[in-house]
Amino acid sequence: MSDDAPLSSQMMMMLGQLVESTRTVARDIQELKQSQAANAARAEKDREQLREEMNHVGNRIDAVEDQMVSVIASQADMKRVTDKVNRWQWAGAGALGVTSMFFTIIGWLLSRYWDRLFDG
Repeated sequence: MSDDAPLSSQMMMMLGQLVESTRTVARDIQELKQSQAANAARAEKDREQLREEMNHVGNRIDAVEDQMVSVIASQADMKRVTDKVNRWQWAGAGALGVTSMFFTIIGWLLSRYWDRLFDG
């Protein structure tokens, strides 16, 4: 039996090492699970923040689109006014041209027939 004692103590030591290794592996697995849970919680928090930011960007885009509708409508109104102004400018230029021709002719006639009209 004396041969069994060193073997038995060696077996007990190996069994102790195996138990300790198992505990270490179990502790490592537990730490990994906790780390994974923390990472999952952090990832969910980051995803929620990203969703909020995307919603904010979407709201801003909607606001810009709404403003663009009014800008386009006012641009159409401005174009109508600009077209009217251009029409009146052309009409005014034509009237000015006709008036200047009229007064040029009156001036020429007065200078041509001044002696006959007032010396008479």
